[in-house]
Amino acid sequence: MKLRCFLLLFCVALLASCSPKDPKDPKFVVASVNGAKITRAELTTGVSDMAQRFGAKPDMLTPEQKEMLDWQMVNELVSEKLVSTVTSKVKDPAIAKRVDEEFNKIKASAGTEAEFKDKLTKAGFTEVKLRGEMTKQFSMEALVEKESAKDLALEPDAAAKFYAAHPESFNQKEMVMARHILVLAQEGAPKDQIVAAKKKAEAARKEIMGGKSFEEVAKAVSEDPGSKERGGALPPFARGQMVPPFEKTAFSSPVKTLSPVFQTSYGFHFLEVLDKREARVVTLEEALPRIEEKLKMDKKMEATRKFVEKLRSDAKIVINIADPSKKLPVPPEPAKK
Repeated sequence: MKLRCFLLLFCVALLASCSPKDPKDPKFVVASVNGAKITRAELTTGVSDMAQRFGAKPDMLTPEQKEMLDWQMVNELVSEKLVSTVTSKVKDPAIAKRVDEEFNKIKASAGTEAEFKDKLTKAGFTEVKLRGEMTKQFSMEALVEKESAKDLALEPDAAAKFYAAHPESFNQKEMVMARHILVLAQEGAPKDQIVAAKKKAEAARKEIMGGKSFEEVAKAVSEDPGSKERGGALPPFARGQMVPPFEKTAFSSPVKTLSPVFQTSYGFHFLEVLDKREARVVTLEEALPRIEEKLKMDKKMEATRKFVEKLRSDAKIVINIADPSKKLPVPPEPAKK
């Protein structure tokens, strides 16, 4: 009996000694959720992904920024683990059907099979991973809707109240929808380059006047990477969004008419105004669907936050890295006498 107890204690001690103590060790347990472990390796991957979302590189962060990201990410991973646990228990054929429908929409909008796979790879997904994330998201929505049905319902006058409280959101500015062709010629470029760029722009305009489609010429000639592949089409814009010569030409040109070639700090352009929208106030009736969609989304996000908070409060969570916000400030050095 004594031998068995000794062997048991020995095994427990051995297992304990195998657990890494160095917080930087990839196998170090940075947190546990109801006994499920989250390792330093998982945290490092998560921090790297988070940094990239904000356009930063982990090796460029200060130690303080790194600690803050570690803390934010470990809490995110804890929540993700809790959400994965509860959503994995949802077995609803309607969710599987919805996943299929939404997946097929995404795939169809991506272009060819090769283009779809390329976009998945660039986003860090596989088809299986994307379906898994969609299943988790839709399952979470179903759980929140079931748990918080009353909180998600809008009051009959909610949209009208929002409309009255945010009048500035419904002042629609004067807008122009246009397409253009640009031949680059930066300010200060040699005179021969400027002359050649202007001639190239004028020649492209003549091609369109001669019967070629704007889209065809734009894709072949334009040097604006943002609009070239869209046949020169630009997103709708208001006053103050474009450089002055471009704005002046766009807002003064008649619809469906090619402008003359004109110069900006980028080079030589000509454009065609496709449509114009006068400044006006959007009515409540027009804005109603958009307002209700926003209010419902806000309620859903708040209900989801509360749902995850409840999951966390009911769970046994142990975090083994320090919370940077609770670090004691360094006391000031005593003044020299």
